[in-house]
Amino acid sequence: MGYNNLQIQDFIINKLIKYNESLDKNNINPESKLFNDSIIDSVSFVELIIDIQKQFEFEFNSDEINETNFKNVKCLSRFIINKI
Repeated sequence: MGYNNLQIQDFIINKLIKYNESLDKNNINPESKLFNDSIIDSVSFVELIIDIQKQFEFEFNSDEINETNFKNVKCLSRFIINKI
């Protein structure tokens, strides 16, 4: 199935809200910095990687799990689009 950027961003945001109950769609957006804004912690980070791999049917290479790709939802979505 083909995904567009907004669908992927929505998937990521919904997962982040699931992992962190203090979040909702009013306090997270595609530009929110995942780590600097305390949106994600180390456990949620691993859960997000697993959920992305399952949903979009690919595996991250170790060098792809980096600050650039996981800077914010927008960067992560762009990475996923290029990967799939």
